[in-house]
Amino acid sequence: APAPAPAPASAPPTNTNTNTNTSSTPASMQEQPGTRFYVLTALSGVGKTYTGDFLQTYFSSCAHIDGDAMLLRRDLVPEYKKIGYDLEKAYHSHWLKNEDAPPGLWQPYYKVLSNRMEEAAKTKEIVVLTQSAYRREARDYLRNLLPGVCFIKLQCDEDILCKGAHQRFIDYAKAHEQTPDELWMQVKYNEKFGDKKCTYENHKKVQKTFLTGFEKFHDDEGKCATVDMSKRDASVLVKICDAMGLQPVAESEIDMKRIKAVNEKRVEDLARERKELERKMATDSS
Repeated sequence: APAPAPAPASAPPTNTNTNTNTSSTPASMQEQPGTRFYVLTALSGVGKTYTGDFLQTYFSSCAHIDGDAMLLRRDLVPEYKKIGYDLEKAYHSHWLKNEDAPPGLWQPYYKVLSNRMEEAAKTKEIVVLTQSAYRREARDYLRNLLPGVCFIKLQCDEDILCKGAHQRFIDYAKAHEQTPDELWMQVKYNEKFGDKKCTYENHKKVQKTFLTGFEKFHDDEGKCATVDMSKRDASVLVKICDAMGLQPVAESEIDMKRIKAVNEKRVEDLARERKELERKMATDSS
């Protein structure tokens, strides 16, 4: 069946009670035409990428920009290396500690993301960026680059979030032909958390280090909304459509496996790229 067409692009509200678990859309979010850019922001593991994949899969006029793609490829693509590692430093040395970060660490990365959104907007009516954007300084920077952008925060119960993140770690290891314990050791979590096993309880300790530093939406931030993703079923995707003013998709029409397959391919492609680089390096050194 063809992807449902989106309703006319709608402007988000000037402010949307952003610090509560709301999933309904205020009338002001659907009154003004012209909104094109959205940023889905959330803590790590809530489901930003999955939601972006849903939107691009079910709405032909929507483009999804995966905000982590350059970060994950920082060792594979030379032009991503510096901006990727700098962004990682901004998070670990500043944002996750509830501190603002030097602009030089994160602005170059966000500038590339905004450029990609503008490029996608040439052929798509709605462009969705999925990126955590923990701090207001990052959100304000994107607002200056992309006038009219709306931020939608995805929220989730902590235990559900940690279980999802653990499964994602397992899936990532499988795609790279590793066991979860091997990947755990490779990224040196055993050194930081004192255990060689990637059990759920151990991984939860890791995940909790990423559950800090998110600066709540302020009343004067403007176009923003919040959606509770805790149910982890098709109903939350219907809420996303509502929050964006899109023509709703019936829950019965949403194929969760089809959406998941998009990211599975993304992870497989990344694993293949890494293997190709390793083979090339081995050949060059021989």
